Amino acid sequence: MLRNNDLIILLGAGCSRKAEIPTSDMMLTNVHGFLEPGKEWHKYHALYCCLRGLILHSDAMQGKFNESFNIERLVISLGEIENRKANFLNPFVGALHADLLKAAGENLQLIGEFRQVIVKQLREWVQIGDYRKADYYRRLFEFQSSYNQPLRIFTLNYDLCLEKNQPSGKTLERGFDETTREWNANRFASENGDAPSIYYYKMHGSIDWERDIKRGNVVKEVDNTPSEPDLIFGTTHKLYPNDPYLFYAYEFRQYSLLAKVILIIGYSFSDDHINRILRQALENDNNRKLVAVMPNPNLDGICLRIGGSFKSQVLVEDAKAENYLDTLTPENLIKSAGIRLDNDSDPFASAV
Repeated sequence: MLRNNDLIILLGAGCSRKAEIPTSDMMLTNVHGFLEPGKEWHKYHALYCCLRGLILHSDAMQGKFNESFNIERLVISLGEIENRKANFLNPFVGALHADLLKAAGENLQLIGEFRQVIVKQLREWVQIGDYRKADYYRRLFEFQSSYNQPLRIFTLNYDLCLEKNQPSGKTLERGFDETTREWNANRFASENGDAPSIYYYKMHGSIDWERDIKRGNVVKEVDNTPSEPDLIFGTTHKLYPNDPYLFYAYEFRQYSLLAKVILIIGYSFSDDHINRILRQALENDNNRKLVAVMPNPNLDGICLRIGGSFKSQVLVEDAKAENYLDTLTPENLIKSAGIRLDNDSDPFASAV
């Protein structure tokens, strides 16, 4: 049997791709369509071109030739410009680029408008009418049955693919009280014998979360997607001081330092705050393994984004999420992670 906390799983956008929820790059492609002449967002076309050009120019001037331009970098830039007066460096920097001033409209009103329409569109992107498209998520519950321990899954996704595919008889802890429906950190520390099948940490929020600032800045789960779901999207500061996000970051750090294996499915290694935690975990224990599942993986690129030489610790699986989950068992994970089974002290020895 695998021991408790020997494994954590991190899910990225690629894990929901088969369910027809677009990745960040696909969202950007959608934006390109909306910007075409005659389409609803065409008035933002010049602004988009200007921002993209300036961002990629900045990358090149810093010698960063492998940086990608994605939907989050676009929204981050719009937000930073819109709120530039709140930046403590604002008094010390010069005026905005002349091309940007020309493209942003009178009083820069297009900056805020463009950001708002993108964030509003996000709700449409991450909702699907039929969650049977994501039925392969059920295999995580099946894996948990073989694992025979509470499974801790961290996700960067906003969708409900796992929740909507929860089998009968399995329990999924999202941290919300059954009566008040308010988030409570204590629910992630169940007593022995009362633990759920899966602890589920939605590190960037969920489309069925709503924040009630008037009632103590609490997050509640709701039945329908609110007009402004509580999400972390398009911000450089992914480590929010508010719960549940600060708590989730701490839990991810804590359990990554306990795990023997960190299984990552469908994550592009584009979030610096996540990569820093992963780097710390790998540096903390040279025997700790990270298994990255994605189509056409690039081991060198993954190590570069994490920020270290971890080729002996990072293993890659060239597979789509749904195909990998088809074959995921404790035994197969042990083999892919290269865990040694040569003595009785090995925590995985009883699993084979």
